[in-house]
Amino acid sequence: MTATASPSLAPRRRLAVGVASATAAVGAVIAVAVVALVARAAGAPWETTTHRARDPRRTLSRLVPAVLLLSFLPDVLLGVSGSAWSGVAALMVMHLAVAAVALPVYARLLALPARA
Repeated sequence: MTATASPSLAPRRRLAVGVASATAAVGAVIAVAVVALVARAAGAPWETTTHRARDPRRTLSRLVPAVLLLSFLPDVLLGVSGSAWSGVAALMVMHLAVAAVALPVYARLLALPARA
């Protein structure tokens, strides 16, 4: 006797594949929505600062380094709690890389006012 799949199992397999595909599609849509939401949330403080500050460049030149330093705090706490300091340093470098890319992009796309 050979082991062949019953014909009644074929529709169930197709249904399982269809459900998995639909679940993956929903997951992808949620991931894109989360990325868009985070990007918007990151841009909102920038826009508020550039529109309300008397001198946006001066304000941001003080605010951005302060926020960057604050972003190192969880990394340092990881190192103090026993994580490898090489990993902590890698996380800090990632924070710097994000700031190095995001700042020029925000300045260009969100129209930072020119110096007077």
